[in-house]
Amino acid sequence: MPISLKNIEFIQLDEETSPRDIINVKSTRAGLTMIGFLNDQLKHEGEKIFHGYDKLGDVLFINARQEKSI
Repeated sequence: MPISLKNIEFIQLDEETSPRDIINVKSTRAGLTMIGFLNDQLKHEGEKIFHGYDKLGDVLFINARQEKSI
């Protein structure tokens, strides 16, 4: 799926806000939110990595072998 650079917003993370909280705030009105995760996260956190996105529309979780550079 091609991703246009105009549809990408880089967000600086801080120690006080979790990535899940930022996704919930920034993607509330999105038609589709894609959330990537690594196998190691699934091993350590279990199915908890899929929870906490109740206020979003459609969510596609993507299992990645490695981090994607954009």
